[in-house]
Amino acid sequence: MGSNPIPGTFLEPTVGFETYLREVKRLAPTTIRSKLRIIRRLQKRVNLWDSDAVERYILNANMTNGHKNSISYAYQDWCRFHGFEYVPKRFKREEKLPFIPRDNELDQLISGSRARGELEPT
Repeated sequence: MGSNPIPGTFLEPTVGFETYLREVKRLAPTTIRSKLRIIRRLQKRVNLWDSDAVERYILNANMTNGHKNSISYAYQDWCRFHGFEYVPKRFKREEKLPFIPRDNELDQLISGSRARGELEPT
């Protein structure tokens, strides 16, 4: 089990947590909804009171590093709400290559973007 004070205790993960995020952390409503959704999904997969199990889940999950960071920070807020500390591991975001269209896709875009009634170049 993890190093948390009440291992194995089950509580609805969002009881009072939403109020904490809104009034203490003063987060935006969209951020609150996102963190609540993350905590609900995390609770379905792992015991939230076992921080070691949560850490293992985040490390081994098949998702982007940015999403792993979001889960870690939501869990950190949940832990602080319940009175214990969790220091999240930071994941470096991976750089993605920009989308570069093929030549035929560019040709299709150009040919489809001519305004109606426009004369063909001579």
